[in-house]
Amino acid sequence: MVWAEVTSPKEFAELIERIAKTCDVIAAVATDCLQVSTAVAEAKARGVATFSLLSDFAQDVRAGYFGANNLKVGRSAAWMIANTAKRVGKVGLFVGGSRWHGHALRETGFRSYFREHAPQFQVIESVTNLETRKLTYEAAGEDMSVVVNEIMPETISGMAEGLVTAVQVTPLDDICRNLIVSMSGSVIEKTFEKPGQVFYISENI
Repeated sequence: MVWAEVTSPKEFAELIERIAKTCDVIAAVATDCLQVSTAVAEAKARGVATFSLLSDFAQDVRAGYFGANNLKVGRSAAWMIANTAKRVGKVGLFVGGSRWHGHALRETGFRSYFREHAPQFQVIESVTNLETRKLTYEAAGEDMSVVVNEIMPETISGMAEGLVTAVQVTPLDDICRNLIVSMSGSVIEKTFEKPGQVFYISENI
């Protein structure tokens, strides 16, 4: 397992290129950009399949995507806020960065729900929190309906204190189990020529 240090497109691409020289198959979380797509295409040319995990990338050349239907995740979060907010007002959305395909889809779903079903709310410009809790806390106010992702000590504490309305949890056990099966198949049977997707959402698990 290799961790990216600065999560730049160049670093992701270089890591995929390096790993492809020593591995039979790759699963990665990376941003969606030309450099990463090129690295995945080169790995495929060497016979090494790449699976995108949690946030999709290189859709035309990767072997498959394993993660949530991020469009529906965004719409679900919007539904929760629209139906639990104590009053009509401004709605904010925090994203980790503009290059993450999963984040972009969640924002699209989030905004589309409010536009279609709760236009009385004002969805303001998204805020990039760079995946740091400190900046998120500083930008947040009080007396809000808050929907967050993943169960962790902070979100559990937030729910216990009534600060967090709901938590959307990624079914990592199921995702990883099916990912390993597909990765093994790509090596044994070379069944990765056609890109595919596997979606996991709360409604179908």
